[in-house]
Amino acid sequence: MRRLKIISGVHTAAPTRLREPHLFFYLVLVGLLAACSRPASTQVVGSPAAPGAAAITIEQVQVTQGTGLRVNGTSSLPAGDCFQTGVWINDELAGWWPADVCIEPDGGQWEMVIALGQGDTPTQLDPQSRYEVRAWLPDNPDQIVARLAFTVEQE
Repeated sequence: MRRLKIISGVHTAAPTRLREPHLFFYLVLVGLLAACSRPASTQVVGSPAAPGAAAITIEQVQVTQGTGLRVNGTSSLPAGDCFQTGVWINDELAGWWPADVCIEPDGGQWEMVIALGQGDTPTQLDPQSRYEVRAWLPDNPDQIVARLAFTVEQE
């Protein structure tokens, strides 16, 4: 099993005072509109996790035909733990998805990007098919802990 460590290097500095208050409110409004336009969060599978139990959430899938597929989310897995993902197309695991990669979240965030049109991956995803990303703990694909259905738009 391959491990994928997510590294983030984003550093932000807090402003000392607000010079453009209208710009700040505009950015907040844009952020709220963007949050409302994204797909619904992951569907809960099975019984709810016990308080304090680790959780994995698939928050968003973005498909850019001919370029790539981006999946991201959050996780409360302890440091050093990982999980695996897969894409199901019409209820069958896609053979081109690297399901053997074990993702280690960084700071509670995770992301996986798959290039379309390279190796065994298709260049385009069929808009007529049903798609679902699923996540599971290592080597246990029968015990799905998170899932998110998504669609592909016709170009």
